[in-house]
Amino acid sequence: MFRFLHRGFLILALACLLIAPGCEKKEIAAGPPPDVPVRVAKATVQTKPVQIIAIGNVEAFASVSIKPLVSGELETIRFEEGQDIRKGQLLFTIDRRPFDAALAQAQANLARDKATAANARLDAGRYAPRVSSHR
Repeated sequence: MFRFLHRGFLILALACLLIAPGCEKKEIAAGPPPDVPVRVAKATVQTKPVQIIAIGNVEAFASVSIKPLVSGELETIRFEEGQDIRKGQLLFTIDRRPFDAALAQAQANLARDKATAANARLDAGRYAPRVSSHR
């Protein structure tokens, strides 16, 4: 048992001797700090875009619902998203071909109906004397 304690004591003493030199206070020679490299550039005035990167929700200041008087296929959109617009400003161009075709059809129907009415007046003028004589 004494030999075991002797060996443990010897190991402990050796460990202390090895660690003790690292605990000494060493004085560092005081001197100027090392030089730091510096870059130099000419100052200029520039405009830079302001960009904010953030997480959140964006809501429009004002929004407007657009309801067309007629429906149709859009040919052109005459504004950019986010652009300010004025009352009466043309926003969209709708394909006018279906409306032109409907107008031509209505004009043709009108011409046909006028011709039918004129023919009916002629027939009425022709048959009026015969009808009055049978009464």
